[in-house]
Amino acid sequence: MELKGQLSAEFLIILGVVLLVALVAVSLSIFFTQSSQDISQTESSAYWSTQAQPVRIVDMEGYYYASTPSSGEISLLLENIDSKPITIKSFVLEPYGSETTFNVYSNHSSAGSTTGLTLYGTAGASALTGLSITLAPSERKSVYLRTAVACSDTTTTVRTSTSKYYNDFTIYYDTPYFSGLSFKGLRPISGRCNPN
Repeated sequence: MELKGQLSAEFLIILGVVLLVALVAVSLSIFFTQSSQDISQTESSAYWSTQAQPVRIVDMEGYYYASTPSSGEISLLLENIDSKPITIKSFVLEPYGSETTFNVYSNHSSAGSTTGLTLYGTAGASALTGLSITLAPSERKSVYLRTAVACSDTTTTVRTSTSKYYNDFTIYYDTPYFSGLSFKGLRPISGRCNPN
């Protein structure tokens, strides 16, 4: 009888240890998945603010609007680090799915509406010359991309999400000496979508 009781106690202890190890493994897995997303976002921000040329993104922010859920907003603070002026002609966010154009504004919408916003023009894969945003050397300027492929509830692409954005980013631009130039970042732009 004592042997059966001892075996039952040992079995329960071993079962408890196995369950504890499994719980720790699941917790660590969740922790490292979240940490890798944060590291990816940090690496992306560091790349765009220090290594990208001739235009750097000093700051980026995403916005999700519950009142207009099919269109999110990405705010970018651009800086010309070249020694000559640059005229930005377009931006392309990839993957773009069925959205081949989107609007670019000079100011932020606090409620998701476009009322009162100043339109720079149209950008996207089908509008490679839809903008004319000039940046003098060392000048900074904010742009606000209103798009369905980031910070929205659409199914335009598999990456579209209301909680975060993660898009490859290409800038099309002209200089005083050359036109039709483009620069695609080695890292995507990425970040969290702030509810607004």
